[in-house]
Amino acid sequence: FRSFKPTTLVGTPSALDVLALRADKLEISKLRQITAMSETLTESARKRIEHAFHVPVIDNYSSGECFFLSNGCQAGKGMHVNADWAILENVDEHN
Repeated sequence: FRSFKPTTLVGTPSALDVLALRADKLEISKLRQITAMSETLTESARKRIEHAFHVPVIDNYSSGECFFLSNGCQAGKGMHVNADWAILENVDEHN
């Protein structure tokens, strides 16, 4: 990390949570955002990761058919649906 100086860190919430425990040793001074994907991002994990790295954590939702079905939003906890890429239909247990 020290020589690469990433501005974005992408990973699963569980991996990001582990990295958060070592954030002070990673020396990622150029980091501007963290993107969580592939697992549920709990509110407690979001808070721990944001507190450790001092940058916003956005959450992406995807599927095998459309990897970027939605993108997390830096302005808040919502998501931007990429409606021009796929049709997203919310259903309940009764379809």
